[in-house]
Amino acid sequence: MFKKIFKNINGKWKKIDLNEEAKKYPDVDFSDPKKCDDWIKLINKKYKCDYSYGGFREDRSFIWKDHYNVKQGNFIHEGEDFNVPKGTEVFLFEDGEVVEIIRDIDMFGVWGNAVVFWIPKIKKFVIHAHLDKKLYVSQGQKYPKGQKIGTIGGPSQNGHYFPHLHLQFMDEEFAKQYKKFFDVDGYSKKDSEILKHLYHPAEFVK
Repeated sequence: MFKKIFKNINGKWKKIDLNEEAKKYPDVDFSDPKKCDDWIKLINKKYKCDYSYGGFREDRSFIWKDHYNVKQGNFIHEGEDFNVPKGTEVFLFEDGEVVEIIRDIDMFGVWGNAVVFWIPKIKKFVIHAHLDKKLYVSQGQKYPKGQKIGTIGGPSQNGHYFPHLHLQFMDEEFAKQYKKFFDVDGYSKKDSEILKHLYHPAEFVK
């Protein structure tokens, strides 16, 4: 999965539950992107890996206890996160068409720069989020697998998060709930019916 999306980096990956790890570091301010990035590096060192990933349908009520989601109670993470450095190149894993480009950088905890593809082969929409502002694709255009989409953004461009890629797979029923993908939050309530229309990337990116 990793080499199709991140063709130009090599190293050891480790799956990590960030919410559970966060409970072991109660003094870290996870709302601070720099401190959170330093913490991710510490976790990677602890598990002797170069990069970490995880988070699909993960309950993140602890790590985001100071996040705006507290008001809504939306803590179930809708995608999978890949914790890679700022500037890491991101590539398209399968032929697809750009259906929406999101520019959303003004608030904490938003998409930053993101690209949404429709992937005909698997009949799913896929959000690639928290990218830098320079993108290599255009809305309405079709691209082959292997196309460079963009690079991982820093906090000023990615929605004020630590550097990572949020990859979210959604079916057509999910998409019908929103006027546009800009309005998708990336987090849902634990009992939300919408969770049935989300899919783990590993099902499709082999």
